[in-house]
Amino acid sequence: MVVNATATDAGTMQLDSGPVIGFSGMRKFHFDGDGGADTLTINNPAGSLFAPVDGIAYSGGGQSGDSLVLAGGGGAGFNERYAVGPGVGDGTITFTGPVGATITFTGLSPITDTVTVDTLTVDATDSGDVRSFDLFDLELTLLDDGIKRDLDFYLKTQLASKKKDARTFTLFAQGTGKRTLRLSYVLEAPVWKATYRILLGEEGAAPS
Repeated sequence: MVVNATATDAGTMQLDSGPVIGFSGMRKFHFDGDGGADTLTINNPAGSLFAPVDGIAYSGGGQSGDSLVLAGGGGAGFNERYAVGPGVGDGTITFTGPVGATITFTGLSPITDTVTVDTLTVDATDSGDVRSFDLFDLELTLLDDGIKRDLDFYLKTQLASKKKDARTFTLFAQGTGKRTLRLSYVLEAPVWKATYRILLGEEGAAPS
């Protein structure tokens, strides 16, 4: 099924190679995929969304290949929230901003979303329903401080395993005032090694 929207509640729709049907004033859109691999494609109007006031519902049926495509539309001021569940392949997509829209779906596999938004929020679950997500040209903000710390530790651990010759050097100086720190190699090596000579001298005194 392909929906080519020209306004929030108007446009045309076509099922497979069937006739093109025009509509206007639509209040709710419900597509039941039933059996087989089904795809619902919604081509949004430029700068807006296909947004019947009572929402959009899509029942994929749970077969492999049941998919949803949200193409185009949106823009500055639009925000999107993707809530997972209750089951695998189920969820709700909510748009807010200049135009509000709600899409509920069940039994889907891939979702392709190219709507332009300012922010995207993903409400995942502990059961791991969201396994991968394409964040092309998006900014991801983690709100939970615990998850931030865990992710930071994980990324540093992964980086350390790839750069086995990298070392972290920490210098703690006592007192106050300006200091000069000079680092130089003391051992020739084909790769970076943690072999440095540190010269610390007080102002007016020759380095030892």
